[in-house]
This record gives sequence, C-alpha cells and structure tokens, in this order.
Amino acid sequence: MTMTLALVTGASTGIGLELARIARADGHQTIVVADEPAIHQTAAELDAEAVEADLATPDGVAAVLAHLGGREVELLMLNAGTGLGHAFLDQDPQRIDHVVMTNILGVLRLAHPLGRRMQARGQGRILITGSIAGFMPGTFQAIYNASKAFLNNFALGWNEELKDTGVTVTCLMPGPTDTAFFERAGLLDTPIGQMKNKDDPAMVARAGYDAMMAGQAQMTPGLKNKMQATLAEVLPAGLTAPDADMQAILMGGNFSLLSSRAAADKGTDPAVKAFAALEVAEQEAVARAFGATPSDQVTPEHAALLEQMTAMEPGAEFDRQYLAAQMQGHEQLRALHAAYAENGQNPMARGASIVGVPAIDSHMSMLRAISERMG
Repeated sequence: MTMTLALVTGASTGIGLELARIARADGHQTIVVADEPAIHQTAAELDAEAVEADLATPDGVAAVLAHLGGREVELLMLNAGTGLGHAFLDQDPQRIDHVVMTNILGVLRLAHPLGRRMQARGQGRILITGSIAGFMPGTFQAIYNASKAFLNNFALGWNEELKDTGVTVTCLMPGPTDTAFFERAGLLDTPIGQMKNKDDPAMVARAGYDAMMAGQAQMTPGLKNKMQATLAEVLPAGLTAPDADMQAILMGGNFSLLSSRAAADKGTDPAVKAFAALEVAEQEAVARAFGATPSDQVTPEHAALLEQMTAMEPGAEFDRQYLAAQMQGHEQLRALHAAYAENGQNPMARGASIVGVPAIDSHMSMLRAISERMG
C-alpha cells in the first residue's frame, strides 16, 4: 500500500506532534490539526498543512473536511483529546461538555466519513489514541477516564468490523506521558500529575505509529516498557535457580500468561482481549527480565482452571471466567510479591517484587472496571 497523505489531530504538542514528525520523516504529505494558533508553527516546522479547528464542534470538523476536499487520507491519526481534573460535581458543566465532545464526538465525526472512504478504496490505516486510564476508575478525572473507555472499546470493536477490508484500526493506549496534558487539565497536583519518569511522547508516538502501520489492534507502550526496563535494572540477565518463594511467583505468572493467551484467542469482549494482550506482553517481559522462559508449570489449582477454560466455547461466559481467574490470580500474586518485597532473601528479586506490587494494583483496577461493566 502506497501512503501519500496523513492527517494528525491534536498535533500542536505531545504525542500528536511526535506522530506528525514521524509521518513527515516517512515522506508523507501531512495535515496537522489543533484548536490553537500554535498549530501553524508546527506546520511551518514540519512543512505540513495546518488546520486550526475545534473538533468539539461540528464547524471544526467541517473545516477539516473542507480543507481535505477530494483528497484521500491514507493515514488517519485521531489523537486530539482533553482532560478535566477535580471531582465531578465541582466541575463546570460546559467544560464537561467540551471533554466529551472533543474526546468522543470529535473522533467519531472524522472517523465516520474518512473511514467510509478508506473502506471504499480497500486500504487505510487508522490510529485512535485511547488510554490505559480507560480501564481504571477515574477518581477526580471521571469524565476523562470514561471518555477513554469509550475510545478503547470503540477502536477495538471497529477494527473487528473492518477485518479483511484492507483498513485497520489501532488503539494506542499509553500510560502517563510527559506532555502538557496534566497542566491543561488541572491535574498537576494529582499523584499521576506529580509522577516522575512519565513516558517520553516520542517513544509513545513511535510505538503507536509502528503498530498502526503493522495493522495491530492495540498498543500499550508505557506499562510494558517501563516494567521491563525497571526489572532489567534490578535483575541480572543470568538470574537462575530462584528460591521457593520466587518459584511460586514465576508459576503464578505462568498461569496469568497461559490464561491470557487463551483469552486473546477466545475472548469476545474487546476490553477482555485488550487486557489479555497487555498481560501476555508484560508477563513475557517479566520472564525475560528474570532470565527465564515462560513455561506450563503452574499449581494444580491453576492447571484445573486452565483445563476448564480450554473446554469452554468463546462467548460472554468465557470472558467472565477469564476475568474471575485473573482477579484470583492477581490477588495471589500480589500477596506473594508483597511478602517477598518485605522479607525475600534475594535482593535482586526483592527489587522485582517492589516493582510488581503497584503494577498488579493497576491491573486489578482494570479487571474490576471491566467486570463491573460486563455485569
């Protein structure tokens, strides 16, 4: 497929700016869109075309489509988004509307007409910037997290609808990224806003762009890369012969990996499939950091659960069984990691467990949110 025209929204700063830079570096004619005058400076820097438009409004979307005219977009990167801090009842209703209109309707109103044209041509690549936040309860940013939950599910579901059409949809689901988002959303005083070592937007953009070009359904660069890098720092590449407590942790990881591979294949809910893909990637990264290879060595209890899941047909019942098994497995793993972080004999492995506990807490929040939605 020969790519000629790329369209990037939210391209004045952060991930969108980095996506536009990559597209231009790849030789694509590029249109950059944002709701602020800085987009013209971006266009000048990249030798791109600028559209200053507020995608929260129908007029803003119309301005983008009018600028395109009859030209066909081959790379559509729908990255524009905004957030809003503070408790829901303390927020300005007009600002709530703006978040919902930008993050959801601004995406849909461009995706629909341009997606139809791609499908008619039988080719195209689409990237939608969701967020790992879409799998978590959004205390003091509930509207933002809910909007990203919509995008995560929409992108994954739409990609399935377009199977075998020549058009693919990739959902980019980054973790906390070092952009102007937190300042603009009034989230600088939150734990996430103050978090150090946020992901590099250039790294996130590159991971998303490459996944889009490869036709992958989703990409979550932050958690996998951060865990693998952190574990690689605290564990020697040749670590072998773990003690009995560490062996129990590795066996728990094997169960999570094997059950998630089954869910990636048999799961039907898009959020279940996305979580399963994330879990497979992270457990493989952890195993590599430990100098180990994932295996089928699990406890008898987990072996019975895997056998039960293997016998089940794809469907909602399988999805619920997977989520319940993951919740149980994560609770067990958390207890093992917490105990080893406190009393483990191997100092390197203790470092891994210190990293593991907050990662497991994050995953359990995702699992609860998905389970509550499914009922």
